[in-house]
Amino acid sequence: MSENAEYATGAETGVRDVVLGVILSGLGPVLVRESPLGPAATAFWRFIIAAPVAFRLSRQGTRLPLGAIFWAMLSGAFLGADIVLWNRAILMTSIMEATVLVMIYPFLVALGGWIFFRERIRARVAIGGLLAFFGLALLATGANESSSSMVGNSLALLAAVFYAGSLLGTARLCQRYDSTLVTAWSVFGAALTALPFGLLEGQFAPDRWQPWIYVLVYGAVTLAFYLLIARGLKKVPAAQAAIIGFGMPLIGTILGIVFYGEMPAPLDIAGAFLILCGISWAVRPERLPASA
Repeated sequence: MSENAEYATGAETGVRDVVLGVILSGLGPVLVRESPLGPAATAFWRFIIAAPVAFRLSRQGTRLPLGAIFWAMLSGAFLGADIVLWNRAILMTSIMEATVLVMIYPFLVALGGWIFFRERIRARVAIGGLLAFFGLALLATGANESSSSMVGNSLALLAAVFYAGSLLGTARLCQRYDSTLVTAWSVFGAALTALPFGLLEGQFAPDRWQPWIYVLVYGAVTLAFYLLIARGLKKVPAAQAAIIGFGMPLIGTILGIVFYGEMPAPLDIAGAFLILCGISWAVRPERLPASA
């Protein structure tokens, strides 16, 4: 197999991992709304359950330098802040609106990658991102105003800023170190960040076995999501992975219909179509010249 063919195959595998991760992430809004705990406590338990399993799954004998551990935990702190804010936003506004507003993060990732790491933004990714953004704007236009909350929307926007910082930091680390170990330190940092906010809520820990089953399942979904994203980031640029994340509102919209009867308007359907077109264009592999 030529070098170009190996690169293309690796890129396709990375895209598949990120897509699967985004599908799992789309379950988040429903899981948060149905959680027996508060939003910050839910965030803490999902991370603290995932962290030791991620450490166990990492390659034996592999260690991160102290500097890498610091940056992984800082990325995790940003992730924890993102989840706490977004969980609260989901409870204050509609699933669609909270998901749509947090989706400005791909543009923040692309901008941050260019400013801090001089990462080139490929034309295909830029065009796909713009298409998906226009679709996102249509979704926002069609959102149900009766369930809108300015505070909830502001929290979702702030969550996007933190998630962009987390994704940028994690992407750089995953390109150099074992992605499973980076994930382990990141989710541990996220758990520590969510802990004080969870302690301020009315009920911090489950008091019956059924809620424990719930948070254990949510922890397993969390672990699978972040492992897939981290593995994908070894082969897919952060900006491209962020564009794929535009698929999350589609999953949230479908689940909102199924579980809460939040029926989409015609503009929502048009927006969903544009988002799919934009993602398809952004992740479409470029033709590479055959190696000699």
